[in-house]
Amino acid sequence: MKRRVVFLFLLFAIISQAFAVKLGIDRGAVRLVLDESNGAVILYTRNEKIENEEDQLTSILSAENRDELSRYLLKAGPNIYDLAPRRQELTVMAEETLFGISITYTVENVASVLLDFLFFSHVPGILQDTVRIAITVKNLGKFEDTFALKGVFDTYLGERKNHHFSTLLDEKIFHETLFENIGDIKWIDSSNPDISMKFVLEGWDITPPNWAAVTTRSNAFNRVWKTPIVANVPLTSFAANNNSAVTIAWDDVKLEPEGQVEYAFYITTGIEGASAPSNLEQAYLGKLELYQPDKEGPNTDFLDPAYTLSGVVIPCKKNDELC
Repeated sequence: MKRRVVFLFLLFAIISQAFAVKLGIDRGAVRLVLDESNGAVILYTRNEKIENEEDQLTSILSAENRDELSRYLLKAGPNIYDLAPRRQELTVMAEETLFGISITYTVENVASVLLDFLFFSHVPGILQDTVRIAITVKNLGKFEDTFALKGVFDTYLGERKNHHFSTLLDEKIFHETLFENIGDIKWIDSSNPDISMKFVLEGWDITPPNWAAVTTRSNAFNRVWKTPIVANVPLTSFAANNNSAVTIAWDDVKLEPEGQVEYAFYITTGIEGASAPSNLEQAYLGKLELYQPDKEGPNTDFLDPAYTLSGVVIPCKKNDELC
């Protein structure tokens, strides 16, 4: 049986903690937490070789800047909706799924945005280190409208290196940069000597964004839809410490009432100095088997048993039995 947790956030939630509920799940080497105060998603990586359990987790997206946590923004016609309930009248529903968790943000009479997180291993035989994020935007209005979506991610791993980000095309990125040909860069990496993460933005079943950017956090979270790039603004400096972000965006698409559009990308992780993977061929082929109805169960080579956290059990199958 599925469990649902519904968060109703109104503008007065800025000064009220009445809705303070936290939902989190552990899957292999990844933990996902839905922030209790503003509906933002925080991802962590886990190193089980560290004896002290409290030290096993490292956030791969910053969890410190609570007013600017990683989140999505929706554009409907000329209006921009910040999918953070402290800033927008919004309903957020979190629901466990067989292989992860789904989170739906609903702006009444405008649109819903569904984030479906699927956790698995990029190759068989290791802890889950990869997250597929499938996004569905649905028009809840009465008329045809134009919709766009972007995700703004508060990164920080690379801030301790002499270069902040890297892509397939650029091994070292020192300044704010706009990418408009995703096929060239393939992925964006943020890492330190111990932990690595990649936004994998091209290939397999991915919907390449129309553009992406690496910028200071303050620039990424401004109200201009397409992030303005200021020439020669450094990403690694004393002033830029704890002040970097990645933005990925899918541009305008027209939707009839009840019409919807789907997007997908991946986040991969690496620990103990290992680079986060960018080749997801085996994971993609394994993922396809998860959905084949003629199979007795999912491809357990890529799935680990579920964990219980915050009273929420996320079921999975292993050896044809529920974990």
